[in-house]
Amino acid sequence: MSSTRIIPGSLIGASLRHGIFAVVLPWLILYRTASMEEMRFDGGYPAVGWVLVLLGAALYIRVFA
Repeated sequence: MSSTRIIPGSLIGASLRHGIFAVVLPWLILYRTASMEEMRFDGGYPAVGWVLVLLGAALYIRVFA
């Protein structure tokens, strides 16, 4: 199997696993135990958050490539 197929597959698989265990499951736990008023995502500085997400994604891709 060529590396052009292995790298995207690894990125997708790892992203799904990390997304489920680092984002979805904690959010579901909080959703069931806390009221929705405490879980709003409209506060803070969203531009800074997106910059951090993009930097993290670039680092993640660089590690696999």
